[in-house]
Amino acid sequence: MALTWFVFIIQALLSNLFFVYFDIEGLPIFIVFITTLFLLFDLSRYDFPKEVFIMLFLIYLLRLFLLFFDLYGRAYFVLPNSGLDSEMFQQAAITGMSTGNYGNGHIYSFVIGFLYSLFGNERIIPQFFNVLLSIHAVILIYNTMGLYKINKKAKYFSIAVMAVLPNFAIMSSILLRESIIIFLYVLSFYCFSKWFLENNIILLVLAYAGGLLVSVFHSGSIILVVAYTIILILFDRKRGQFSISYQSVLIALLFAFVFMYIFQNYYDLFFSKFSNIDDVDDVIDIYVMGESGYSTGYAIKNPVLNFIVNTPLRMFYFVFSPLPWDWRGVTDIIAFTFSGLFYGSTFYLAFKRLFERDVKNKNFIIIILLIVTIGILVFSWGVSNAGTALRHRDKFIGLFIILLALTMNEERPAQTEALKD
Repeated sequence: MALTWFVFIIQALLSNLFFVYFDIEGLPIFIVFITTLFLLFDLSRYDFPKEVFIMLFLIYLLRLFLLFFDLYGRAYFVLPNSGLDSEMFQQAAITGMSTGNYGNGHIYSFVIGFLYSLFGNERIIPQFFNVLLSIHAVILIYNTMGLYKINKKAKYFSIAVMAVLPNFAIMSSILLRESIIIFLYVLSFYCFSKWFLENNIILLVLAYAGGLLVSVFHSGSIILVVAYTIILILFDRKRGQFSISYQSVLIALLFAFVFMYIFQNYYDLFFSKFSNIDDVDDVIDIYVMGESGYSTGYAIKNPVLNFIVNTPLRMFYFVFSPLPWDWRGVTDIIAFTFSGLFYGSTFYLAFKRLFERDVKNKNFIIIILLIVTIGILVFSWGVSNAGTALRHRDKFIGLFIILLALTMNEERPAQTEALKD
């Protein structure tokens, strides 16, 4: 999508002049139209099979429809997750542009404000930016599947599943930071996968850079960096399997030193979400808020024991909520069917494959399971609300789609030789 992004940037620079000096009406719609034409041309230049091209185009059209409906159809229906945080980010961006203080909007409101400084205060632009990032993320997911030599049937089915997941489509079209976070997750993991196969240190650095950058948008996403490091510690490239050695201990010590340095010197940048946690009691002091709030766990006075006992239950709720006994209407049924069941069943099927013989790309399945398990553990203790859980687990949608494709990969040749290098 290099050409698409180039055209978008050029239009941003030119639009700044047009808005300031000519005040052209309808220019944002024209920008969407021109960018769409170049996106189609960009996609046609890739060696995508016809089926994939059609799915990508339909995914894009669905997001464009949702974008315009969110802006102009609110009188009829407000899209889920639109209206609270999205308005907060919008207002914080406008305030920040005039005062320099972006408040609770943080870095995402700064991004919105930066786009407004180029295109004018046209809300369609940052939401369209989210749509473009979403499409680029889907392409990266497809390319990552190609790295693992996944068969055509598994790839097509996984992309089709991603196309029909309603929450992902909505989150990609409204004024929320999830599109940026999902894109950075996928980009970082794509670089990590390529490093794993090619052993190019530059790719590993890029994977870590992506993990750090996404944590700027949401501190909990630092789990990517932690997970990558655990994999580096435990995976023996020479033997092509997970084990502990003297080298892994040295890597662990080095990571501990680097992590403490970042924690001490860049706390506000990467760990701001954890600023209200002073001890274990604060970690387990999660409150229920909103109509979709859920209360989980057993009341145990000892905070450490409480954390150990209730973690599996909280992880279960985070993955599957809203559960049937918490349903309030049709939207909760749709959320459970097209989100909770998808994540839960994919996790189960992937875990089940670990115990089968001659599973292709088994190490990659272990790697993704490790990353998403760490992520679910962290986020489950920060969420006690079905709506918020729905948003947060979509941060891992790219990894789960790849995991689904790996699980469905029916070919059973010997494990990729590159994993044994």
